[in-house]
Amino acid sequence: LSIVTAVSSIFDEQVALSGIVDANSIFNPNKTGNENNNTSNGDPSRNASLTGSGKKKGDGDDEDVADDGDDESAAGEDTDVSESREKALSQILAAWLNFAKGSVDWTEMIDTTGDGTPDTEFGVLIAEVETIMNNPGATKADLERAKDLAEAVNQHDKGNPDCDTVTGGGDESKADTKADDDASGAGDDDEKKDDEGGKSKKSEKKGKK
Repeated sequence: LSIVTAVSSIFDEQVALSGIVDANSIFNPNKTGNENNNTSNGDPSRNASLTGSGKKKGDGDDEDVADDGDDESAAGEDTDVSESREKALSQILAAWLNFAKGSVDWTEMIDTTGDGTPDTEFGVLIAEVETIMNNPGATKADLERAKDLAEAVNQHDKGNPDCDTVTGGGDESKADTKADDDASGAGDDDEKKDDEGGKSKKSEKKGKK
């Protein structure tokens, strides 16, 4: 993660990435986001007071009704952009982690069109992605473009176990998986040492005989 924050202008500058907890929240934003969304506790009257939709409208208030409709439309667009941004960040973090791990080189060619022919260097691709994400006026289409480019990196080496592909389908952070793998590897090493120790003792006994 320290490599990612060193080379990316997004993570830790715009989006916190100080550890595995932050990484998990990027890969699975719904798990952490839903905890803070239920401020009304399911009370319709409180919802109405928070949004202003519970106020009475008299004659001649048609203009207010129209304004409310515009506000709802704008809110819907903001939600779409926010969701697209979350999906893009998940793929971008996975792409940067693949680079940090050495699964993808800076000059490695990536297939961005899906035709099976690599056409864009990773460095060029990720630069476009970061430019999009650093644009506060990025549209839903822009963010989907960034997501698709990053996803192309993550699908580049599908059969390569060193390449961590995260598609936003609820997968846990690959950092956790790596930690588990390291722990498992350490256990195997201990067993190997025990076996070698046992063989050594047997050899000593045979020598004495």
